[in-house]
Amino acid sequence: MRIEVQEKGTEGYYKEVVNVVTQCRTIMKDPGKDLQDAFTSTKRSLTISIVLFVVLGLMTIFVGASVLTIIALMLTAVNITFCLGHRINLNKSVAKLASDERRTVLILDESGVALEKEGTMVIRFGWENLAFLRIYELTVCFFAKEGTGVITVHRKYEEQIMKY
Repeated sequence: MRIEVQEKGTEGYYKEVVNVVTQCRTIMKDPGKDLQDAFTSTKRSLTISIVLFVVLGLMTIFVGASVLTIIALMLTAVNITFCLGHRINLNKSVAKLASDERRTVLILDESGVALEKEGTMVIRFGWENLAFLRIYELTVCFFAKEGTGVITVHRKYEEQIMKY
């Protein structure tokens, strides 16, 4: 069975795809676990780090600098840098997925499941390598065993997939 994806996804759809892909290993360990929003958790971590940096900076100014406060300030600054970098990478991933204009086809056949873009195989794995199928709010995801890959498709194709 060939399912041709006719339209582009929404930003929410691409964010969910990025969330699934970035959390693939966690999902493989516990398939029933809720999907965490990486964008929200990164924003929360960044906010906490910035507040902590300001508090430590004020403590250093008013109470006096000590080795521990200087080290804490440096570690917090490093954490802010990592959070910003992670958030930028998440946004780039969403933008890259959203800008991909290639025609997408999901292929379900006797040998397995595959995702094809403009005639080029992007990812394929056999049914024996399929760990489980998981349905989220906007996506249907095929997870390969041992976290070797994830195939995602919009949930509007769920009925066709389940019939197969």
